[in-house]
Amino acid sequence: MRKKWWMIGVGFGICAMLFVASAYSARADAPGYEMYKTALKHTHAAASFTVNADLSVTDNGTKVVGAQAIVKQNRDFETVSVAAALDSQGDTRSMNVYRQDGKAILKSSESDVYKVLEPHHANWKQDGPPKAVEQIIDNVAGRMWEHAQVEAAADGGTQVTLHLSENELPAPIKAAGALMIAKAADNEKWEHVPKLTKNAGVQQIHLDAKIGADGRMEKQTLEIIVSGTDESGKQHVVAIQLLAVISDVDQTVPDRIDLTGKPWEPAKAGEWNHGAQGPGWHY
Repeated sequence: MRKKWWMIGVGFGICAMLFVASAYSARADAPGYEMYKTALKHTHAAASFTVNADLSVTDNGTKVVGAQAIVKQNRDFETVSVAAALDSQGDTRSMNVYRQDGKAILKSSESDVYKVLEPHHANWKQDGPPKAVEQIIDNVAGRMWEHAQVEAAADGGTQVTLHLSENELPAPIKAAGALMIAKAADNEKWEHVPKLTKNAGVQQIHLDAKIGADGRMEKQTLEIIVSGTDESGKQHVVAIQLLAVISDVDQTVPDRIDLTGKPWEPAKAGEWNHGAQGPGWHY
């Protein structure tokens, strides 16, 4: 089955979220651990919030992929809206997702028809990753937080910085970054992302988080540097940068879509697979 263009974007988001989630299982005595974990928990527990995310991928300094997304979530009303766009060397596409009135609605720029998913067709409310996944994250990523730095910000908040070089990264993390690039390169819509076939691995990971004076997460930046060679022997340095800004905490009202007079149809089996049924349902 041909992968849709936005599934790779969701994959990048999942990788980033898994890395961030490692804070929950990091060593309790690691610098910055308690502040970072508490900030994530406070933000996650908010009644509503907005996330503005920006993703870019460069190959040897040249931008090959760019993506933006605005995610609005309100837990009290069980509503979510996602507006996302992706550009790969001039090939621009967009997607909107709404969760409202007990349904999920998707509209892609590839079609004029809205896809509607009824709640009994999908398991929307998941409790999070399986316990085994949490244990893997604990064993692999926990010790990385020993390298974190914490500084007080002028506005009363806190800056948490975690900059890791190649020799500070666990082997599974290096391999995961290489796999992420390989999956992107396999997608026909992302032919500008190089396919690294030899000596591929993560060289650096930089995470910077700004925690507000209220103890909630305000902004995070994540940069992953992967290097390797392609089939022709050419060396590549691929940089993946993700910026997420959290705003309007407890004040967010997700966008809604009125389908009156618009073409729509029930979603078919498989159309919402691989994370499509809920990009943004859980954070």
